[in-house]
Amino acid sequence: MDYNYVIFQLVILVVFSALVVIRILYVKFIKGVNAISIFKNKGKQRVLGITVVSLINLWVAVLLIYTLHPEVTFLLAQFTTILIKYNVSAVIGMVITLLGLVVYILSWVSLKDTWRIGHNGKNKSKLITDGIYGISRNPMYLFYAMYFVGTFFINRTLIFFNICYSTIDNITFPNTGRGEITSIYPW
Repeated sequence: MDYNYVIFQLVILVVFSALVVIRILYVKFIKGVNAISIFKNKGKQRVLGITVVSLINLWVAVLLIYTLHPEVTFLLAQFTTILIKYNVSAVIGMVITLLGLVVYILSWVSLKDTWRIGHNGKNKSKLITDGIYGISRNPMYLFYAMYFVGTFFINRTLIFFNICYSTIDNITFPNTGRGEITSIYPW
């Protein structure tokens, strides 16, 4: 894999992780609100939250090992099969990932201080419909989808496709327990 793609993926991962940690600390210590309530949920919401967090952590682990130590063979050979033969897909993946990061930052700007990881039902806030939330009901999910798809296009292997598909499937179409389906799509 081209060294520039490795650096790009690591920079995006570090920037995203730093943004999340900074936002959690800001909301906790400046606003006095616990921003992480995903593990306090009950029933299907708790299972879904833990599943998605586990898939994201698996994604990070595979990404780090695959990019930093490509000589390490920790996966079955089938999972390292290159699915897309053209290097231009890596450039497309970088563009998708960068656009996704822009969507993520715009969603934070629109949310202001109401940003949370999970929903515990106690924090009542008005529905955000301005900014990027006027275009997409959940642009943060759109970011995750764009990030995973972009990283798949950069790496082009079956393992990245499988984790990408599983994560997007779980965050895009979970049954919320209220008979409605959440969606990343703006329509």
